[in-house]
Amino acid sequence: NLKRTAKTAILYSSDSYFGLEAMPWGGNYNWELLRTYTQLYKMNVAVDFVFPNTNELSQYQLIVVPPLYVASDELLKRLTEYVRNGGHIIFWPKAGFCNEFNTVRWAEQPGLLSKLCGLTYQEFSSVNKMPLKIDTLANVYADIWAELLQPTSGIALAWYTGSFFEKYPAIVANQFGKGNTIYIGTILSDNALNKIVEDKCRELNLLDEYQLAFPIVHKHGFNPEGKRIDYYLNYSGTAQTFTLQSENNIELLSGKPLIKNSTVVLKPWDLIVTEQQ
Repeated sequence: NLKRTAKTAILYSSDSYFGLEAMPWGGNYNWELLRTYTQLYKMNVAVDFVFPNTNELSQYQLIVVPPLYVASDELLKRLTEYVRNGGHIIFWPKAGFCNEFNTVRWAEQPGLLSKLCGLTYQEFSSVNKMPLKIDTLANVYADIWAELLQPTSGIALAWYTGSFFEKYPAIVANQFGKGNTIYIGTILSDNALNKIVEDKCRELNLLDEYQLAFPIVHKHGFNPEGKRIDYYLNYSGTAQTFTLQSENNIELLSGKPLIKNSTVVLKPWDLIVTEQQ
């Protein structure tokens, strides 16, 4: 019965799930949601799920939005206000494509999100592992779906390649009000997706406070007495070590005291649970 507070959320839309899940392409809604959640999980970023009817979003610094194919005007306006007031959003392709009746919007895409994301697009195409140009990464590609983005106020973070596509960015970042958006117009290779998510979490100081990452899974919360409880799990068949960063801990399973800066060894597939005194 631990209390925890996540600063990151994923927007889950059942309407978008049913709108895209029947499509045979690999970048369907469930697939992209799972890929993104997996990356956040491996970085030990605490994540909540929010829904189209979730009104209070201000507690989150970052909201990740898998392909929001079906969305009401009201939801898109609420996301706009969230960013205007200081929130950050990562959007996937097809965001805001249809209204709540699964009818394609007449407006230039991405409709009500155009100003928020600092871009428009009129054309899209199917692609097969098209290389991308990203300054900090090599061997990255766009796959399956490519929206030919045209920045207005946004800044391009990555570009398509090829004689026709190379004038169009694949990823656009935009400052809006007190917040920021990243719009991904394609299905990214894993290394590109992971880089975009990790860089944004680092910018917002959302990465694990002890700099731990998979195969060490680190979770924490506060028990009814207000004491911090940390779980360290080794999801691998080899021993893992890390340096304990907090003070005055007791390992609950053994009763052994643990001091700050001590080296902790996690046996293969083992765990420790600590309580901060």
